[in-house]
Formats: sequence, C-alpha cells, structure tokens
Amino acid sequence: ARKGGGYRWFSISVIETDYIRGVRKLRGTITDIEEIKKKEQKAQELEEIVRTFTDDYLAVYKIDLEKDTYEVLKTSTEMSKYMIPDSGSYSEANRIFFCRFAASDYQGMCQDFGELENLKRTLATDRSIELEYMTPLGYASWRRTIFRCMEYKNDLPSKAIMYICNIDQYRMERMRTQKEIEEAKKAFE
Repeated sequence: ARKGGGYRWFSISVIETDYIRGVRKLRGTITDIEEIKKKEQKAQELEEIVRTFTDDYLAVYKIDLEKDTYEVLKTSTEMSKYMIPDSGSYSEANRIFFCRFAASDYQGMCQDFGELENLKRTLATDRSIELEYMTPLGYASWRRTIFRCMEYKNDLPSKAIMYICNIDQYRMERMRTQKEIEEAKKAFE
C-alpha cells in the first residue's frame, strides 16, 4: 500500500536454491513495476481510442485541460507536414500550429474555437463541440475539428480528445442536397 492509500505494482520472482531434509531454501527478488503498468495502461487506453475512429481522422490529440498539455495519439502523413511536436503546451500549439490547418479567412475563428478557456467553458456544458473550416488548399478542401471531453473532475472538464478529419465528401454531399432543395423550391414557386 502507498502513503495516502492505493496500491503499487511489484513483480516478485522466487526460485528454490536448495532442499535439505524437508527444508526449502528460497531466493527471490522484488521489482517495482509501477511505471511499466502505467505504460501498459496508457497503451490500452490508446488502443481503445484508436479502435473508435476510422481512417477519416487525420490526427488525434489527447488534451489535458488542467495542465494545458497535449499529446499526439495518431497523425496521418498528410498532417506530418505541419511538423507538430508529439507533446507540449496545448495553448502554444493552438496559437502556433493548429490554426495553420485553416485558410486565412478561418484562422481567427479556429484559434478562438480552440482557445483553452473557451474549451473549458464550452465542454463544461457540452460533451462534444465541433467546427468546420476550409483549409489553405482551397474551396474543395474542408476539415472538421472535434473536441470530446473524456474526463471530468468536480463537474469541470479535465481531459479531452481533439480529432481532425477530412469532410470534403460529406460537405460536397450536403451542398448538393442543399442545391437540390433550393431547385425543388424554385420549381414549386
């Protein structure tokens, strides 16, 4: 048991070294494996998260809203050109890197959307928020950034997952449907 409660992981190895007249001599070692168990748990969490999304996601980040940090969980080759470090300050990454994903007309809106205090405030009432924006590649290239709160502490969001996905096909379908609706309305006028 640990100070303050809880348990700590150890591995115990024992071998018999001698057996004389019904008495066994044993030799053993105790190894602290707490860090190994934490890494295994983190790997399991990552596997569960990865199983929940498809290849449409270009990048997935774990955000610690209390510590203002992020960690890359998945990134595509398309996103690797932005050369975002695997972890660091979320606020700094939002200011320097994440707004680059959007066309200049959308950068301010994206930066405000992803601002740490805005995320905390919004995720306190909504478990998931999202924003669609055009990329610097132009009209036919749209993305969606989604933040989902994964953990609350004292009813406040503490950890979130940030997904970035392509929505070109989805957006084109939606635009086609809107155009068909407008044409149908004109036909009935």
